[in-house]
Amino acid sequence: MNVIKKDGSIQNLNIEKIQTSIINASNDINFSLNSSDIKDISNEIITVLNKIRKDNTSTYELVGITIKSLIKLGFRDIAKSYFSHNLI
Repeated sequence: MNVIKKDGSIQNLNIEKIQTSIINASNDINFSLNSSDIKDISNEIITVLNKIRKDNTSTYELVGITIKSLIKLGFRDIAKSYFSHNLI
Protein backbone atom coordinates (compact mmCIF):
# COMPACT_ATOMS: atom_id res chain seq x y z
CA MET A 1 0.00 0.00 0.00
CA ASN A 2 1.18 3.50 -0.79
CA VAL A 3 0.81 6.70 1.20
CA ILE A 4 0.22 10.02 -0.52
CA LYS A 5 2.28 12.44 1.55
CA LYS A 6 1.34 16.04 2.39
CA ASP A 7 3.65 17.32 -0.36
CA GLY A 8 2.00 15.06 -2.95
CA SER A 9 4.81 12.52 -3.14
CA ILE A 10 3.99 8.82 -2.90
CA GLN A 11 5.82 6.40 -0.62
CA ASN A 12 5.32 2.81 0.44
CA LEU A 13 3.50 2.44 3.75
CA ASN A 14 6.09 2.02 6.48
CA ILE A 15 4.41 0.77 9.66
CA GLU A 16 7.68 1.25 11.57
CA LYS A 17 7.40 5.02 11.07
CA ILE A 18 3.91 4.95 12.55
CA GLN A 19 5.11 2.81 15.45
CA THR A 20 7.94 5.26 16.15
CA SER A 21 5.49 8.18 16.14
CA ILE A 22 3.20 6.34 18.56
CA ILE A 23 6.12 5.52 20.86
CA ASN A 24 7.26 9.15 20.78
CA ALA A 25 3.73 10.33 21.61
CA SER A 26 3.57 7.90 24.54
CA ASN A 27 7.00 8.96 25.78
CA ASP A 28 5.88 12.59 25.73
CA ILE A 29 3.23 11.78 28.32
CA ASN A 30 5.54 9.44 30.29
CA PHE A 31 3.59 6.32 29.36
CA SER A 32 5.41 3.12 28.46
CA LEU A 33 4.04 0.89 25.75
CA ASN A 34 5.24 -2.69 25.63
CA SER A 35 5.90 -4.62 22.42
CA SER A 36 2.52 -6.33 22.67
CA ASP A 37 0.76 -2.95 22.81
CA ILE A 38 2.67 -1.74 19.75
CA LYS A 39 1.83 -4.94 17.88
CA ASP A 40 -1.88 -4.68 18.77
CA ILE A 41 -2.04 -1.04 17.70
CA SER A 42 -0.19 -1.75 14.45
CA ASN A 43 -2.43 -4.70 13.65
CA GLU A 44 -5.54 -2.58 14.25
CA ILE A 45 -4.25 0.14 11.92
CA ILE A 46 -3.44 -2.38 9.18
CA THR A 47 -6.83 -4.10 9.61
CA VAL A 48 -8.71 -0.83 9.22
CA LEU A 49 -6.60 0.21 6.23
CA ASN A 50 -7.21 -3.11 4.50
CA LYS A 51 -10.96 -2.77 5.05
CA ILE A 52 -11.27 0.71 3.59
CA ARG A 53 -8.36 0.91 1.13
CA LYS A 54 -6.67 -1.56 -1.16
CA ASP A 55 -4.11 0.68 -2.84
CA ASN A 56 -3.41 4.26 -1.73
CA THR A 57 -4.16 6.21 1.41
CA SER A 58 -3.22 9.72 2.48
CA THR A 59 -1.17 10.91 5.39
CA TYR A 60 -4.29 12.61 6.77
CA GLU A 61 -6.33 9.41 6.59
CA LEU A 62 -3.51 7.44 8.20
CA VAL A 63 -3.33 9.90 11.11
CA GLY A 64 -7.09 9.62 11.61
CA ILE A 65 -7.01 5.83 11.52
CA THR A 66 -4.12 5.78 13.99
CA ILE A 67 -5.95 8.07 16.41
CA LYS A 68 -9.16 6.02 16.18
CA SER A 69 -7.18 2.80 16.69
CA LEU A 70 -5.45 4.19 19.77
CA ILE A 71 -8.77 5.27 21.27
CA LYS A 72 -10.43 1.94 20.42
CA LEU A 73 -7.65 0.05 22.20
CA GLY A 74 -7.84 2.24 25.31
CA PHE A 75 -4.92 4.58 24.67
CA ARG A 76 -6.88 7.86 24.65
CA ASP A 77 -4.10 9.93 26.23
CA ILE A 78 -1.57 8.68 23.68
CA ALA A 79 -4.09 9.49 20.93
CA LYS A 80 -4.24 13.09 22.19
CA SER A 81 -0.46 13.33 22.25
CA TYR A 82 -0.20 11.75 18.79
CA PHE A 83 -2.77 14.21 17.45
CA SER A 84 -0.86 17.19 18.82
CA HIS A 85 2.32 15.93 17.09
CA ASN A 86 0.51 15.76 13.76
CA LEU A 87 -0.92 19.28 13.83
CA ILE A 88 2.41 20.64 12.67
